Amino acid sequence: MIHLLGEPLTSVDFKEGTFHFPIGQIRAYERTLKESTSQALVENELRLEYRAIIAALNEMGIDFRIPLLDPGPPDRSFLIECQREFGCRTTPFGSFPPGIMAYPRNFCTVVERAKLILLNNRVVERVNPKMNGWNFAVSPYGDSGYVYVKGSTMIIGDISFNVSNKEVALIERTGMNVGIFPPAVTAIYSRFQNDTADRIMVNGHIDRVSCLLADSNGKLHLIVDPKIETADLDAHNQWFVRDNVESLSLIKNKFQTMDINVCCPSEITVPCALNMHQFGDGRVLMTAGDEEVRSLVESIVGVSNVVETARPIEFLPLWKRAGIGCMLNKIPASFING
Repeated sequence: MIHLLGEPLTSVDFKEGTFHFPIGQIRAYERTLKESTSQALVENELRLEYRAIIAALNEMGIDFRIPLLDPGPPDRSFLIECQREFGCRTTPFGSFPPGIMAYPRNFCTVVERAKLILLNNRVVERVNPKMNGWNFAVSPYGDSGYVYVKGSTMIIGDISFNVSNKEVALIERTGMNVGIFPPAVTAIYSRFQNDTADRIMVNGHIDRVSCLLADSNGKLHLIVDPKIETADLDAHNQWFVRDNVESLSLIKNKFQTMDINVCCPSEITVPCALNMHQFGDGRVLMTAGDEEVRSLVESIVGVSNVVETARPIEFLPLWKRAGIGCMLNKIPASFING
């Protein structure tokens, strides 16, 4: 396997007035938004955070590539700077919708146990069902923001409002043990309307509100946003919201039956602090700045297996809706050129 790191997207529309925050992390997002005092500052912070991720990957000795689409990233000069400074390598990746390779996690889901690669159906319409010894399928769960895969266990975000059960059945037929994570409530934050979270929506991207880690014995641990609220459809196909206590109880009961330990910090202080990446050797790359989340991760994987970025990753989650986990994915090395 080889890892992909998303291409840099460092330009912003500073007139952007609407942001989407996981409802339990509003305070952390608000703090970063208040620090966003100018377009120049925000774009500089985005570059510094991207550099911090590359530096951490180099420190860990991770072999990765930055996939490039036609006609290339909008901030090509910054990418060239990163190549000179860190020696990172790029790989051509053909033509896909702009921005998709900024978040390789959203491009595909690799299920190693089943030799299956799910490709995001919003990006790919058709695919050869078998290549290089791997099976391929087009699926909404090709967007790995909805999915965790560890060994024979797969947790998928509930997006049943637009996906039939056949998508889940496809995965279960491979022998994977599948659990469904309820959709989390996201606040729609109006920057220019008294800075209030005045509307809500549901979001099936579970990597904004949780993470799944394996300890040295292979035991799985699901860390969940302690202030999460979830939603569901009622008998009349209308959304209703569960409060925080009921949401956590539902999640704990659901996944403990799968022998997954569910735990929470008392608070998340850096936006999307749970959006991290665990490598095959058990090491975890995560944002700096959230001491309690780091301590919890260390208690699961061990202190020596946790690597933090040199600075908090907080402007990327706010302005690009992406953390470290969104920007990393793995694919078989045979599909990489260079």
